[in-house]
Amino acid sequence: MTVLEAIGGVDELKPNAYTQEEKVRWLSEVDARVKTLILDGREGVFAPFYGYDPEWDLGRELLAPAPFDTMYLRWLEAKIDYHNEELDGYNAAMALFDAAFEAYRNRINQRYPRRAAKIRYF
Repeated sequence: MTVLEAIGGVDELKPNAYTQEEKVRWLSEVDARVKTLILDGREGVFAPFYGYDPEWDLGRELLAPAPFDTMYLRWLEAKIDYHNEELDGYNAAMALFDAAFEAYRNRINQRYPRRAAKIRYF
């Protein structure tokens, strides 16, 4: 799923008044989380990530592939509900996001071993 596909998907599911730039920033937040908490420190995984630019990165692929890419839609839904102060919708969307995030983390943990830590002697 690309950045633009995620934004279009959430706009179709949950019409809102938030700008494309805000949604790109929110997608940058979640992929920074994916990189830091899931991908970093794994043997054989190299995923450089420096955030998304709203002007240049709309066609860029998000870090988590299908079928785990639904987490991006749930994340955007949660952010919209949070900023609209719709806490029941926010909690529901975050529960679905957390489930998809953990499923992706489990898949990466199964496929790629942790990178061996270097032991330093003093």
